[in-house]
Amino acid sequence: MKEGSRLKVKVLTAGAVGFLGAALAAGPALATTTVVGPVSISTGAAGTPEVYAGSASGTALKLSVLGQSLTAGISSAQVASDLSAVASAVGQLAPVAATASQQASVKGNNQTQAPAQQCGTPPLPTLPSPFPALSAGPACSNVIAGVKDGQPTAMAQGTVADITANAAATFTTVLQPVLAPVQQIFGDLNQIAPSLNPATATVSQLLNVLQNSQTLGLHLGESSSMVQTVAGKVTALNIASGGEVDILGIGGSPVAKIVIGSSQAEAVYDRATGKATPSYDAAIVTVTINPLPATGLAAQTLTVAPGQSLTILQGTPLQSTITVADGTSTVNKDGSVTAVADGVSLDLLQGLGASSPTATDGGIDLALAESTASVGGKPAIPAAPVVAATSITPPAIKALPFTGSTPTLPLAGAGLLAVGIIGRRLRTWMRRPAV
Repeated sequence: MKEGSRLKVKVLTAGAVGFLGAALAAGPALATTTVVGPVSISTGAAGTPEVYAGSASGTALKLSVLGQSLTAGISSAQVASDLSAVASAVGQLAPVAATASQQASVKGNNQTQAPAQQCGTPPLPTLPSPFPALSAGPACSNVIAGVKDGQPTAMAQGTVADITANAAATFTTVLQPVLAPVQQIFGDLNQIAPSLNPATATVSQLLNVLQNSQTLGLHLGESSSMVQTVAGKVTALNIASGGEVDILGIGGSPVAKIVIGSSQAEAVYDRATGKATPSYDAAIVTVTINPLPATGLAAQTLTVAPGQSLTILQGTPLQSTITVADGTSTVNKDGSVTAVADGVSLDLLQGLGASSPTATDGGIDLALAESTASVGGKPAIPAAPVVAATSITPPAIKALPFTGSTPTLPLAGAGLLAVGIIGRRLRTWMRRPAV
């Protein structure tokens, strides 16, 4: 046999031995492991944080006459998911200056700003003749803004004590031409003369009493705004208290008393579901007419509900119209909501400054108890969890029972014996002389 053939045989022999040894050492072929993987869940986006915002605002009073205006009792509050909170309030806003105006603002966790209450006597516009002169009591503001444990809150309150008007220089010119309807309120002049002045029963005495009486008194409420965040929701709320309007106070009792209730607007956002709900309660107005005893007429109390209007003291320079607005609830396309309680409109003393003694295109316009609240947001979208790469192991195959020693050793011995026999026969075959 040539040397090259011998080398090939040795290599084949060594390879066979090596393969068998490896196979035996590994055990039965069915015991190998099948790997399937990896298994993972695609996250898509990296996740989006929660976003929300809420605001509330309101006004206790807006007054306007012949281009002159003032606003009293203003409040506003806002919070947002970036941990910001802002509260603003103004006691009174006149054409040239603001009285008791302040703001609190924070941004960041565990911060608070709460300045002390501010009050002041507001400047009032000078109204042109023949309108009554105005005077006012103190106007005040309170604000607080803070974030605690990641929950922002803002609160604001604006108030003005009262506003009065006196038409002393007006009644002589506006009442004398309309004495007939005036008598419906005050009674026959001859009958009420003793209560005015026992010595006389003249129109001038009546006018004297009226000139020294408070023509208009506004005993106002306040506007309070709040936006509060808690673990489960964000609530925006505004309450505006309208107060009381007294027309022609004689002897401490007004001829007409208009009491305006509170309006309320609220919007609530559910942080878990991402849904927001608006609601409102419009103000209800109660009007009491108090004729003088000389008229022999009993007092009347009337209620003006939202969506209704009422005119009192018709035919006199004191004629006034009360209109009670309703409210609205709006759901926007992005899911945010707004609630509005529109408040009450008063057109008072319509005969003052009118184009003629019998016209009613004059007077003072008031808007009271307006409230607005808005809120909206989107819940957080967390990043989808990533499942670590895994391998799936097939079920184990139960081995058949056996007795005696471990079967691997006999098998290994038999394998080695077979290799020895095969090797001897190969050597014998290689020694035979070639034919």
